[in-house]
Amino acid sequence: MDLLILADMEGACGIHRQDHFTPGSPGWKTWGRICLTEDIRVMAEAARDGGAQNITLRDYHSRGYNVLREKLPGFIKVQGGLRFRLYPIIGNAAGHSLAFLVAQHAYRDLPGAFFPHIFHHHVKSISVNGRSVSETEILAGVLGEAFAMPVGLISGDPVLLEELETRFPWTERAACSKDPKDFETPEKAEATLRRERGILFRKTIEAVKRKKEMEPFLVPGPIFLEVELHFPESPLAKKSWGFKRISDTRFVLEGKSFPTAFRSLFKFLFLPEFLYRLEKFFNYSP
Repeated sequence: MDLLILADMEGACGIHRQDHFTPGSPGWKTWGRICLTEDIRVMAEAARDGGAQNITLRDYHSRGYNVLREKLPGFIKVQGGLRFRLYPIIGNAAGHSLAFLVAQHAYRDLPGAFFPHIFHHHVKSISVNGRSVSETEILAGVLGEAFAMPVGLISGDPVLLEELETRFPWTERAACSKDPKDFETPEKAEATLRRERGILFRKTIEAVKRKKEMEPFLVPGPIFLEVELHFPESPLAKKSWGFKRISDTRFVLEGKSFPTAFRSLFKFLFLPEFLYRLEKFFNYSP
């Protein structure tokens, strides 16, 4: 069995301040990168114990250079940097049979979440078929439809995991505390991380062993995708990429395929207008 790990950063065990996940900051260098790397190491070793043969890690937070590669086992294939082929963030996941979504954060509609957001800081919310969704659900939907790949484990913000419980009933979930009180002394921090990574280890083994029970997460079509921005002056408001503007801050897209809609969403959020003439280079087909 080949395992694909898609790793964000905000939801990693031990990360509880903004500077921990802000690339280049002292907290990112001395704490955040170590936290994320240790989560990945624990999961990779547990996955091998559970029967996984090949493990690929895709580090996609910010520019994708957050894990400390020299601290990871040599059997992990690490891929960082920005990815476009075959799908943004995910790349080409063909050949993998199970995915883990690691260090995940919540979206803004969830009270009490740790720095909730979705993809771009100018975006207030993204809705699919009338319901606000998280990055986790969007990535799981692309993995499910494009690659028939189930998500076996989700780790991250406890607020997000509680929200996803009914939508991913077959998926193992491992919560990572965001409460600063759990890290206010070195002793508390050590106890918290030891407990949470112990759970992460056990949940990983269980997810790999239960792979045949897992189901791909599918978003039924037709797809109605809506993006709401924080303010109408955002540069995103000047774009289209197939989206129709229905108010100063709201844009909609209708499509038949969720993976194709995701490609359009990524272009809308991250590709500037001067790249319009190069659209064909970003419009890949499976």
